[in-house]
Amino acid sequence: MSGENSNPIRTLPAGLIAQLNSGVTVITPNERAARRVRRLYDQYQQQQGVAVWASAKAMSLASWLKRTWNDAVTEGRIVSPVLISKEHSFALWEQIIRTSPASQDILNISGTAEMAQSAYELMLLYQVPGKGLSPLDTSESRAFHQWSTQYQKRLDKEKWVDESALLPSISNALTEKSLSAPAAFCLYAMEDLRPVEMSLMEALRVSGSAITEFAAPMVESSPRKLQCVDVEQEIEYAAQCARKRLIEDPTTRIGVIVPQLPGLRQKI
Repeated sequence: MSGENSNPIRTLPAGLIAQLNSGVTVITPNERAARRVRRLYDQYQQQQGVAVWASAKAMSLASWLKRTWNDAVTEGRIVSPVLISKEHSFALWEQIIRTSPASQDILNISGTAEMAQSAYELMLLYQVPGKGLSPLDTSESRAFHQWSTQYQKRLDKEKWVDESALLPSISNALTEKSLSAPAAFCLYAMEDLRPVEMSLMEALRVSGSAITEFAAPMVESSPRKLQCVDVEQEIEYAAQCARKRLIEDPTTRIGVIVPQLPGLRQKI
């Protein structure tokens, strides 16, 4: 099992500080990283003896996407579709699943809606077309394909766009010149870009943005190995460890690698 390391990153790269001093927006993978950049930038200014300074323009990619879209709508550069919240999107998924024929075999509609919403977001991130599910030919994949098709039709009918579709929507708007690209754009700790994120960066470059990238410094980790008597004990220990880390930090991300998952899914 792996989780985010709690060792703090105490400094920012000099080049990143120079970008922030110039007022360039710094994009991070999540809000936690953005808060860390803003905090470390404030500490740097204090150490330099500066009395007053502009706040660091650091935000997550998701926040930048929403701000960019909403600003464009407010300024009239984009008329439609209208951005809906994640909660609105979830309610739509839940409604579609609840009224589908497959619902009679589903015990937890809300849980299924949450999983379907996440799966749909991943398909967009990795640019997987709906027909990519066809080779699976399982009852689950067929149900999901039906739900996702209905979901997209509803968005198109109401002229809505959800947060997961902002990446391709903004890329298209940049290509069509509906949006103006920022003169400079800075990425921090964004080494593992997904396909649709890479497409956005390419659209920004083609539109004239100068993109600078900085990797987050490596931090030390302390791996441990624990021998368990059987699979049940291993599962129980992993659950206890995950619970402990989530209590300590509800924003942490935890990964659990389970060999032969299909055969152990019910126990887990």
